[in-house]
Amino acid sequence: MSTFITSRVIKYSAYASLGRENEIEFKAIFENACYEILKQIREGIFTISILLKRKLLTAMVSSLIFTLIFSMFGGFNINGFFSLFYLNMMFALTYGVLASFFSDWLSKDIFKKPRSREIASFILHFCCGAVFQVFGIVSATVFYIVDRLLKKVKISWLTVIIAFLIVVAVFVIMINIET
Repeated sequence: MSTFITSRVIKYSAYASLGRENEIEFKAIFENACYEILKQIREGIFTISILLKRKLLTAMVSSLIFTLIFSMFGGFNINGFFSLFYLNMMFALTYGVLASFFSDWLSKDIFKKPRSREIASFILHFCCGAVFQVFGIVSATVFYIVDRLLKKVKISWLTVIIAFLIVVAVFVIMINIET
């Protein structure tokens, strides 16, 4: 996009130096360039919005799956289940979403073939999860798998908000239940 802007600025300065007889042509070119720049910005924001919706929903779903996996060991305890769920979700919503954005961006920037991108992205997810040892590796792997599955589904902001409200409502209910 920066080369596009640079080329347009050079053209505008050339037209501006020609004088008032080319003013109408200059205005048309300038308006067209502004439209193109705004279109590219809108498409970029739209892409980030799609990714953010998917990553947030992925964090919530993968936290639930992760908790189900780890709550199988040693018997099921409802308090332990929710404690592990909310702890994992806090890490997944913060560190996990950022690490996933970074992993996907870096793999997309380095590799051109889709298969290579996916392998590199998985390795980067795995390495980011390795910071938190076994729990982090399992969580990162589940996050990656859920993210790739949700890539095939169109997600609206309403879906993400409803999922988040359900998580908050269950949290509030669980706090108020005496154990």
